Amino acid sequence: MTGCARCGTVLAGRFCQACGFDSQAPVYACPRCGAVFTGYTCTFCGLPLGASPYVAAPAGTGLRAVGSVAWSMALVVFLLLLVVELVALVYTANLVISGSAVAGPRYISLYVLLPFPTGENYDASPDVFLAYYALLLVAILAAYGYYAVKDGRLTGQTFARPLVDLGARLGSRSAFLATGQVFLALFFFQGLYLFVLWLSGFEPAVPTFPGSAPPWYDYFALANASVYEEIVTRWLYIGLPLFVGAVLLSFVSRPEANRASLGKASAVPAWRHLVGGTITRDSPQELIILATVFLIGSSAVFGLAHVPSWGWWKFLPTFVAGLGLGYLFLRHGLLAAVLLHFATDYLAALALLAESDLGGQLLIGLLILVMLGLGILFFAWYIEYAVILIQHFASAWRGKPSASAVPASAAPSPLPPPAFAPAPPPPMPYAYGTAPMAFVCPRCRWREARYADGRFTCLRCGQVT
Repeated sequence: MTGCARCGTVLAGRFCQACGFDSQAPVYACPRCGAVFTGYTCTFCGLPLGASPYVAAPAGTGLRAVGSVAWSMALVVFLLLLVVELVALVYTANLVISGSAVAGPRYISLYVLLPFPTGENYDASPDVFLAYYALLLVAILAAYGYYAVKDGRLTGQTFARPLVDLGARLGSRSAFLATGQVFLALFFFQGLYLFVLWLSGFEPAVPTFPGSAPPWYDYFALANASVYEEIVTRWLYIGLPLFVGAVLLSFVSRPEANRASLGKASAVPAWRHLVGGTITRDSPQELIILATVFLIGSSAVFGLAHVPSWGWWKFLPTFVAGLGLGYLFLRHGLLAAVLLHFATDYLAALALLAESDLGGQLLIGLLILVMLGLGILFFAWYIEYAVILIQHFASAWRGKPSASAVPASAAPSPLPPPAFAPAPPPPMPYAYGTAPMAFVCPRCRWREARYADGRFTCLRCGQVT
């Protein structure tokens, strides 16, 4: 007696009683997956008999691979910049601490944006000044540490993705990578804006600190702006009103059709809006509308706040920067906005440290040119991403059905289980594009999912299919 060539069951006749395999039919081994089959098509992966297992890469694969290389280079440059700026922060912190202990004045700017800054410079005592500066350092270091722990593994996994997965890299949920992408996109826009001003013959004025301020004060002011400006802009004009709006919406009577929308975000407590990182494309429509209004309003206030010191030419680039900072606040949290603000402002600290070093100035100039060139990719990506979001929300709010909105009653009935379950074929390497299964989220097109109980859960947007 012989065994079935497909499942190994001992044969009692021509046909296998376990899997139905015809032992007298011509037997073929699939060159793609290694399965044994009869007939004209592999019953496991669907490859026709005699067909080549190698599938040509889709059009645009090479361009996506080039984009992934540029993406990797750009994010490596940004992460190295964060490391250099962290070293500079530690070095300049020593200058601030030692300098403030022996020389003043020690100005602490206390103001709110209405929309122009309204407040005063408080000349603090050494102890108060150092305590306040310590809080600034804690906030900046917390931004580094929190996202390094929270997203460090995800950041590494994104870098390790195949080169053809440019979309998965750009859409990574890592706050570190999102901060770097927004930073480079804003850097390119501001560079382009200054270049246009230069072509027009306009010479922007740069404000200076009071002449009575000691030399170390510049480093304190740059660290202070990275934290304090995020509190009086993103927290005060986005987080706080969004928290109030979420509380009020929970008490407002609404049609039953909208209760399900609110229920999807019920897992996010209202107080979480105070620290940000709570808004996604699947948030309730009311919260998305409020967040959009607060995002634009806070960006306008942020731009106007720079006008008294810099002039009206500063409004547009600062307004656009406010959009990027607000987006990070809504999507990843307050610390992500602090990290982006610090990465931007402390470039000036690097320039001050290299003021008398020609080699350092050349390195900073080269770094700026590299970031300007690589920033084109991210600037174009975020413009496309904004258009996609607008189309998504417009379609959803018009009630247009989508794959993610099909009611459970309309879903097809599950197929009955097979009468037999043949053993899977041994794994075999296959060429690009020949995988028998590939998950693609019907809502956000993400390709990573968790499989449980016969269903996939998208790791990006949570869609269950």
